[in-house]
Amino acid sequence: MKQLDNDDSLMPHWVARAHAEAQTRMYWPEFTPEKQELALQLKQAVTDAYFRSKVYMNARNGFIVIKADRPSIRDQLNNEEAFTRLKSIVDKIGIEPLATKNSLLFRIPK
Repeated sequence: MKQLDNDDSLMPHWVARAHAEAQTRMYWPEFTPEKQELALQLKQAVTDAYFRSKVYMNARNGFIVIKADRPSIRDQLNNEEAFTRLKSIVDKIGIEPLATKNSLLFRIPK
Protein backbone atom coordinates (compact mmCIF):
# COMPACT_ATOMS: atom_id res chain seq x y z
CA MET A 1 0.00 0.00 0.00
CA LYS A 2 1.33 3.39 -0.96
CA GLN A 3 1.72 6.06 1.70
CA LEU A 4 0.90 9.70 0.98
CA ASP A 5 2.36 12.46 3.07
CA ASN A 6 -0.77 14.60 3.28
CA ASP A 7 -1.78 16.50 6.36
CA ASP A 8 -5.28 17.51 7.28
CA SER A 9 -6.58 20.60 5.52
CA LEU A 10 -6.01 23.89 7.28
CA MET A 11 -9.40 25.08 6.02
CA PRO A 12 -12.42 24.81 8.31
CA HIS A 13 -14.24 21.52 7.79
CA TRP A 14 -17.33 23.13 6.27
CA VAL A 15 -15.23 25.07 3.73
CA ALA A 16 -13.30 21.95 2.68
CA ARG A 17 -16.55 19.98 2.35
CA ALA A 18 -18.21 22.71 0.25
CA HIS A 19 -15.14 22.84 -2.01
CA ALA A 20 -15.19 19.04 -2.46
CA GLU A 21 -18.90 19.08 -3.30
CA ALA A 22 -18.37 21.84 -5.89
CA GLN A 23 -15.51 19.89 -7.46
CA THR A 24 -17.66 16.75 -7.60
CA ARG A 25 -20.55 18.60 -9.30
CA MET A 26 -18.12 19.96 -11.87
CA TYR A 27 -16.17 16.77 -12.67
CA TRP A 28 -18.72 13.94 -12.09
CA PRO A 29 -20.37 14.33 -15.54
CA GLU A 30 -16.97 13.91 -17.22
CA PHE A 31 -16.76 10.26 -16.10
CA THR A 32 -18.44 7.51 -18.09
CA PRO A 33 -21.58 5.90 -16.64
CA GLU A 34 -19.53 2.72 -16.14
CA LYS A 35 -16.94 4.58 -14.03
CA GLN A 36 -19.70 6.30 -12.07
CA GLU A 37 -21.39 2.96 -11.33
CA LEU A 38 -18.04 1.43 -10.36
CA ALA A 39 -17.41 4.36 -8.00
CA LEU A 40 -20.82 3.88 -6.35
CA GLN A 41 -20.16 0.15 -5.91
CA LEU A 42 -16.73 0.85 -4.44
CA LYS A 43 -18.15 3.46 -2.07
CA GLN A 44 -20.71 0.94 -0.79
CA ALA A 45 -18.01 -1.72 -0.37
CA VAL A 46 -15.78 0.70 1.57
CA THR A 47 -18.76 1.75 3.72
CA ASP A 48 -19.56 -1.89 4.48
CA ALA A 49 -15.95 -2.80 5.26
CA TYR A 50 -15.08 0.30 7.30
CA PHE A 51 -18.44 0.73 9.01
CA ARG A 52 -16.98 2.79 11.87
CA SER A 53 -15.53 5.38 9.46
CA LYS A 54 -17.11 8.25 7.60
CA VAL A 55 -16.84 7.51 3.90
CA TYR A 56 -16.72 10.24 1.26
CA MET A 57 -16.78 10.11 -2.54
CA ASN A 58 -15.42 13.04 -4.54
CA ALA A 59 -14.75 13.51 -8.25
CA ARG A 60 -11.65 15.34 -9.33
CA ASN A 61 -10.21 16.20 -12.74
CA GLY A 62 -8.32 12.92 -13.17
CA PHE A 63 -9.99 10.49 -10.78
CA ILE A 64 -12.85 9.69 -8.43
CA VAL A 65 -11.68 9.16 -4.88
CA ILE A 66 -13.40 7.18 -2.15
CA LYS A 67 -12.08 8.14 1.28
CA ALA A 68 -12.46 6.18 4.51
CA ASP A 69 -11.79 8.71 7.26
CA ARG A 70 -9.91 7.30 10.25
CA PRO A 71 -10.30 3.60 9.35
CA SER A 72 -10.03 1.13 12.20
CA ILE A 73 -8.38 -2.29 12.19
CA ARG A 74 -11.25 -3.36 14.47
CA ASP A 75 -13.54 -3.28 11.44
CA GLN A 76 -11.87 -6.42 10.11
CA LEU A 77 -12.99 -8.48 13.08
CA ASN A 78 -16.09 -10.53 12.21
CA ASN A 79 -16.40 -8.59 8.95
CA GLU A 80 -14.41 -10.80 6.61
CA GLU A 81 -17.11 -10.99 3.93
CA ALA A 82 -17.18 -7.19 3.49
CA PHE A 83 -13.39 -7.03 3.21
CA THR A 84 -13.35 -9.88 0.69
CA ARG A 85 -15.92 -8.01 -1.43
CA LEU A 86 -13.91 -4.78 -1.15
CA LYS A 87 -10.71 -6.56 -2.19
CA SER A 88 -12.43 -8.14 -5.20
CA ILE A 89 -13.68 -4.74 -6.40
CA VAL A 90 -10.27 -3.13 -5.86
CA ASP A 91 -8.61 -5.99 -7.79
CA LYS A 92 -11.20 -5.70 -10.59
CA ILE A 93 -10.47 -1.99 -10.98
CA GLY A 94 -6.74 -2.62 -10.69
CA ILE A 95 -6.02 0.09 -8.13
CA GLU A 96 -3.89 0.23 -5.02
CA PRO A 97 -5.29 1.88 -1.89
CA LEU A 98 -3.37 4.91 -0.65
CA ALA A 99 -2.86 5.57 3.04
CA THR A 100 -2.47 8.96 4.64
CA LYS A 101 -1.95 9.75 8.29
CA ASN A 102 -5.71 9.73 8.95
CA SER A 103 -7.43 8.06 6.01
CA LEU A 104 -7.50 5.38 3.36
CA LEU A 105 -8.04 6.49 -0.25
CA PHE A 106 -9.25 4.51 -3.26
CA ARG A 107 -8.78 6.34 -6.57
CA ILE A 108 -10.58 5.33 -9.76
CA PRO A 109 -8.71 6.90 -12.68
CA LYS A 110 -10.50 8.62 -15.55
